[in-house]
Amino acid sequence: CRRSSSAEEAVEFIGAGQVCSLATLPAADLWLISVPDSQIAGVAQALAGRDNLTPALAVHASGALTAAVLAPLAERGWQTASAHPALSFAEPVRALATFEGTPVALEGMEDACQVLDPLLTAIGARPFLLSSEHKPRYHAACTIASNYVVTLADMAWRVAREAGLEVLIVSGDRDAVQLVNDSTTLLYPMRGVSELAR
Repeated sequence: CRRSSSAEEAVEFIGAGQVCSLATLPAADLWLISVPDSQIAGVAQALAGRDNLTPALAVHASGALTAAVLAPLAERGWQTASAHPALSFAEPVRALATFEGTPVALEGMEDACQVLDPLLTAIGARPFLLSSEHKPRYHAACTIASNYVVTLADMAWRVAREAGLEVLIVSGDRDAVQLVNDSTTLLYPMRGVSELAR
């Protein structure tokens, strides 16, 4: 975490663990690197520089970067991969409640992906393999789907409104709240699409 207060909040939310620095993290079999994209290479370099760590499996959660960013670890014999869930974690409680069935793109070393697949499946994800060469296109598709849906919904709303129709929008995207008005209702999925809230 960038701030110790964020790390403390994460420990409290998870209900386990402790806050420590990268230099004092104990050895592990699996390392999940979930930091801003610009910091992944630095974390990999710092871990690779720790002589007291034996090679393990390192995975980052970036949607844009490939496992190649973990090269300092791979060069020291680590297994490396990326695992990107197609879900926003900006609201952890909501993300946890809706995680079941979330697609997770696995990319990187084959052995690493084979270890990650059943672990992700066990927590309700739907992992799938993605080649490194297709990672930029995958990220572009996720970005378009996430960021442009509200724009398209607004355009549809305007056309429907001109036709005198009441508009119902079913979306788990909190950005859609800005479209709600007297003639537009947002139905928010609480659990899949079987339980909706107005």
